[in-house]
Amino acid sequence: MSAQPAWEILADVGQIARRAVELISAAARRAVEQRGAVRIVLAGGSTPQHCYRPLLGGVREQPVA
Repeated sequence: MSAQPAWEILADVGQIARRAVELISAAARRAVEQRGAVRIVLAGGSTPQHCYRPLLGGVREQPVA
């Protein structure tokens, strides 16, 4: 990627989580469009959990082949 990263200043954890969900969802949609599938590895611990529940809203579980 040649694009410069953009800095975003967000007010609180809720805004950070919502923005992370937007970015992850957009990347996942692009992957599905380009390759037909997406795989995401999630970190453990409590810090990223604010993103996990909203991400689950659009997930359709499929068995791993």
